[in-house]
Amino acid sequence: MKLPGFNLLRLGDFFIKGIIMNKYQKRIITIFICNIIDAAATLFLYSTGLFVELNPVMRYFLQSPIIFIIVKIGVAAIILYRLWQANEEKLARVVINICWIEYLLIAIYYFINCSIYFLIF
Repeated sequence: MKLPGFNLLRLGDFFIKGIIMNKYQKRIITIFICNIIDAAATLFLYSTGLFVELNPVMRYFLQSPIIFIIVKIGVAAIILYRLWQANEEKLARVVINICWIEYLLIAIYYFINCSIYFLIF
């Protein structure tokens, strides 16, 4: 099926409300969702006292949860927006793949830690 300017049969693409996204754009969305999960899990686990934020810059912002969320999600949104614009460039694709793998591993790490926390307490 072909629409003007769109090819719905191209592998790695999918169609949502008139927008076709390639696999790198899908990964950018996944990274953003994982970033939100990372922020929420960090706040939760940090509040238990059983977790330490390893990033010294973000540790400073943890003094205020609202500021932490704004900085964490805001900075990621700006970077991901630029990667979205440049997703056809080779370097951008390498960065997208690295971030995608990293955030999936972070999400798994938080899932395991939150599960253990709820099993113990």
